[in-house]
Amino acid sequence: MKQFFMLFILLFLLAGCAELNINLKENGSGTAVLKVASGGFITPTELENEINSQISKQNNAGKEVMKLKSVKKKGEYIEAELSFKSISALDESALYVTVKDLERFAPNKIDNLRTLDGKEFNLDKIKTYPVISFNKLDQVITTIQLPSNIIAISGDVSEGKSKREAIIQSNSATIVFEPASNFSFGLLFFLLAVISGGWLFYKKLKSNKSSTPHVLEGAKEE
Repeated sequence: MKQFFMLFILLFLLAGCAELNINLKENGSGTAVLKVASGGFITPTELENEINSQISKQNNAGKEVMKLKSVKKKGEYIEAELSFKSISALDESALYVTVKDLERFAPNKIDNLRTLDGKEFNLDKIKTYPVISFNKLDQVITTIQLPSNIIAISGDVSEGKSKREAIIQSNSATIVFEPASNFSFGLLFFLLAVISGGWLFYKKLKSNKSSTPHVLEGAKEE
């Protein structure tokens, strides 16, 4: 994983510009687009070969944690799109935990949290919220799209085009965001399904019981 970030630094030094756009899903997987200025220093084929080489080193024991989806040239830039199963595949120092866990692992990252508008917030009320923390995003301007709205940040982080997007311009950053509601809706749907299924089963059982005496009575009459 260190080799992968060395690639970013190398591209930054050669091309003078490197951007990383991350789209993070609720489960920690996602996609990333690396954008570099070609400037005649590197071709799409060279970039593809180098990225595949670094990915092969990370995908050990046949377990694929990263995959190169495409490499294409757009004007003066070359874009490489990757998919990953865990954010730590991009940054080995990345933590994707709850605020409570981060407070235990790295309390210094919690101390510097602030809201996007500079307002104070109650830490106790967000301890179950998800938080993502980076340490090695130097040399690369990183934009990350989160599954839900941002609650608090630390480091050189600013809001992007939406409340779910953050722009990281330093080598470390911490971002707290709202818990996704998918789990709650999924649980509610499951409970409704169980209740509905139970009610249908009860109705069917009751119907069978009510019809059984008539059959028996008919048999007795014969």
